[in-house]
Amino acid sequence: MAHAALRAIGTLGHTQLAHHLLLALADKQRWQPAADSLVALGAAAAPLLRKALHDRHRPAPTHRLVTVLERIDAPSSRAALVEPGPGP
Repeated sequence: MAHAALRAIGTLGHTQLAHHLLLALADKQRWQPAADSLVALGAAAAPLLRKALHDRHRPAPTHRLVTVLERIDAPSSRAALVEPGPGP
């Protein structure tokens, strides 16, 4: 049931529920459908992923955030991957 809900969020066309997807990226059982939904949201999800990537208290492992950003074919996702992170 949770997998179906995570997949459904990716079909909505907006990011109002995307924070649930970011949290699910931390879950070993649910990260893949969450990642697929974030990719389905496309460039709209890139700013959320960028923010999570640079958050010291990130909701998901860095490698999963990067994996999703790599799969989104948009200039904003590529920019998020190459910009420097927060300082120490």
